[in-house]
Amino acid sequence: MIDSIKKNISDKMYYGLDKRQIADHDMIHDEFNYYSGYADACGELLEMLDNEEFKDIFDNLDKFRKDRHLDVQKFDYETFFRKSIEEDFEMQGYEGKYCKPYAAKMARIWAKFRENPTTTNGKKVHVSDNTFVKLDGLADGIVYRIEAIEQLGFDARIIMDEVQKEINSREGRLVDGKFEKWTTPEAEAKWYKANFHLAQRM
Repeated sequence: MIDSIKKNISDKMYYGLDKRQIADHDMIHDEFNYYSGYADACGELLEMLDNEEFKDIFDNLDKFRKDRHLDVQKFDYETFFRKSIEEDFEMQGYEGKYCKPYAAKMARIWAKFRENPTTTNGKKVHVSDNTFVKLDGLADGIVYRIEAIEQLGFDARIIMDEVQKEINSREGRLVDGKFEKWTTPEAEAKWYKANFHLAQRM
């Protein structure tokens, strides 16, 4: 089943290329690499999703998005960059009060640069808006983060379960498209703190 899905993804890796890209041999090569990577990453994710625990995790994430009305929001580069960079700063050990402003500043810079990217010599750089290219990077990112958790000596399934318990215990509201948790004493009393010790491998 998984092998057939991976093959189907690979067979359709040229889907969506525009005429200019098809006329550019180098661009075709680049797109080929993108889609090949996408197929590999999706294959790894599908193997994990075969596990019932991971199906529960993705079902829980779907509920989380719907509860917070995140499922109706459109993909936006700056918003994605901000969320991703903020977590990267947190992962490196920066204090929380620095993570948000640093991430917001870098996200604006990255999003602005993407509008007209150039090399240091001023040569314009082509960027693709193909959805499969986005999926390749996003899927690879999930795989690499799971790999990093395992390299630190922890079970990624248990980590994800604990994180979801924590985020689902926090109530709040949407402010300018971003979920802001309530910080009243009553709300904080319901907060669950992820217990990562449960995931540590012996």
